[in-house]
Amino acid sequence: MSDPRDPDGGAPVRVRRDIWGLEEEQAWHPVTRAYARAVGQLQKRAATDPTGWTYQAQIHGMPGFRQPDDFRGQCQHNSWSFLPWHRLYLYWFERIVRSCVEADPEVDDETTRAWALPYWNYSVGGTRSSLPEAFREPTMPDGSGPNPLFVAQRNQFINDGEELDPRAIRLREALAPLTFAVPRPDGGFGGAATGWNHRNQDVNFAAGSLEQTPHGDVHMEVGGLMSQFSTAAFDPVFWLHHANIDRVWESWRHELGRPDPDATSSWGTTGFGFHDEQGAEVTGTAADVLDIAAQLQYRYEDISVPAFDRRGRRGRVEEPVPADTPAELIGATEEPLRLSGSSQDVTFPVGRPTGPADRRGGAPAQLILAVEGIEQIESGDPPDVTYAVYVNMPEDLPGDADPEDYYAGNVNFFGIAEPAPGDSDTEAHALRRSFDITDLVEGLRAGGRWDPDAFTVSFRPLVRGRARRGPGGEERTTTPVRVGRIGLYVR
Repeated sequence: MSDPRDPDGGAPVRVRRDIWGLEEEQAWHPVTRAYARAVGQLQKRAATDPTGWTYQAQIHGMPGFRQPDDFRGQCQHNSWSFLPWHRLYLYWFERIVRSCVEADPEVDDETTRAWALPYWNYSVGGTRSSLPEAFREPTMPDGSGPNPLFVAQRNQFINDGEELDPRAIRLREALAPLTFAVPRPDGGFGGAATGWNHRNQDVNFAAGSLEQTPHGDVHMEVGGLMSQFSTAAFDPVFWLHHANIDRVWESWRHELGRPDPDATSSWGTTGFGFHDEQGAEVTGTAADVLDIAAQLQYRYEDISVPAFDRRGRRGRVEEPVPADTPAELIGATEEPLRLSGSSQDVTFPVGRPTGPADRRGGAPAQLILAVEGIEQIESGDPPDVTYAVYVNMPEDLPGDADPEDYYAGNVNFFGIAEPAPGDSDTEAHALRRSFDITDLVEGLRAGGRWDPDAFTVSFRPLVRGRARRGPGGEERTTTPVRVGRIGLYVR
């Protein structure tokens, strides 16, 4: 990657700060105001300008999953390249924004010297899981014109300042994997090893735990532009959301001491193309961005992991399952399931492993619940309901029972396949979601709530208050999806 240092020998390490910390110091903090003004400048540039807002947003995705050149329609998802690709994307975007900040006579010298892209740490919960007011006001605070940070198309409850659903922003499941990349069906922390994978072209695609929740869930909770690959980066909060995802990767690596893949492997050496602040073409790899302070001159003000999230799911500590251990399907639904915004339950029997997954005296090392073959089955807007998934949860949960004892994770539909030009086969690109439920099942067994002849998976929509209303207050219905199969695997 091009040397990002200043010509005189070394740029300062800038600090990416929590947007809520900034806004609590001062409403419309100078860092926030500078970002808004820079976004406004980028939005005025031609759509064909590689340093303009439209072109930068289209790098993430284009309608119909088109790739009009070597730079647009390129986002890597459901892949071990998800995290490094987005780190590169944010880095070059940040430099483009900073060039606008540096050229803006309305930005003071102190802000210019220190400016870095903020992050939105919604996982703290409470008020900080709501969108800061600077992103919800239609006009700039000085009345000078429209606010470039405001997007009317978001879910109305977001622009009203309501908090995100706690299940959509939790880190416990995201941080639990001990291994960055493992083969499908689960994908580990960072995603399964794949080649180039924008539209699930690689048959080995599988999202990592962080990409599922909170990443995809927050995209869908915010809604509007954020709910599709092709429009997500047009919302200015996209960049703060991904700065937070990038920060959580640092937490997993440094606070929890977990290893990345070998930087000399294809994960570390595959190059991705972008443009710098001058519009010049640049290429970067994962190996170029593993030391963010030394290689990219930024750091996060806080990468600590709260004790609750640090424990993994329920305090289970074990050696990681070898990545080459095959997964064996021991039970699955026989018919597709339709999800259209309401609660659904499905029950099927599960057996015992008979292959290499049968270990430890008959107890599998890892149990993986997989929701596979997820397709949008009607035309219209992408389905925007996220579902919490529970296992063997009683229909009438006793008042003293904890739903956490049955909770597996969430299924969101961010990135659900849009038809590509000349391609009607969405099944080949259908989404998958998966959850490590090893300790959940162990808890069910210990509590006498395990019946292998009646393994029940329950889908409960994350819908609260005005979450189902658009910017005009109109009620929304969700486009239904088809789930090809729900299966239980052992590894």
